[in-house]
Amino acid sequence: MVTRIFIAIAAILHLGFMVLEMYFWTGAQGGRKILGMTHDQGEASVSLAMNQGLYNGFLAVGMGYVLSRQRRAEPIGVFCLLCGVVAGVFGACTTEIWQFLVVQSLPSALALVSWYYCPLTAREAGPNPQPPHAMEPESPIQGPESPIQGPESPIQGPAADPVHP
Repeated sequence: MVTRIFIAIAAILHLGFMVLEMYFWTGAQGGRKILGMTHDQGEASVSLAMNQGLYNGFLAVGMGYVLSRQRRAEPIGVFCLLCGVVAGVFGACTTEIWQFLVVQSLPSALALVSWYYCPLTAREAGPNPQPPHAMEPESPIQGPESPIQGPESPIQGPAADPVHP
């Protein structure tokens, strides 16, 4: 449960970054104020900010996908959380705005650490989940009743042996 809360916080933050970068980048109370840009700097970088916003939207969707409890969504979630951590560290290093570490990297890092200690398991998927091996169908040619196994098989013999013609 704690892991899901951290993932949700990280996803909501990335959704907020997307909205800020795609729609409010040049606004006086938006990206210009947060990053300390002039109006000209905001206007010159608006297309780059929209691109960044799109990527943050992808990360938010990936994190949200994990919260939807879809089967096999966990690797996507780990990837998106790792991207959130790396993006925050890179942003802090390249802009020297160290709040990136707290606002962008920390929620994703906390979600990853929580995930390590409290993994998202099949037990959370609902009552009486089946183990993974129970969901895989058996091959129709397994077992002693297979028509291609045994000495009585019509395809075995000298004519059917591709190795020893």
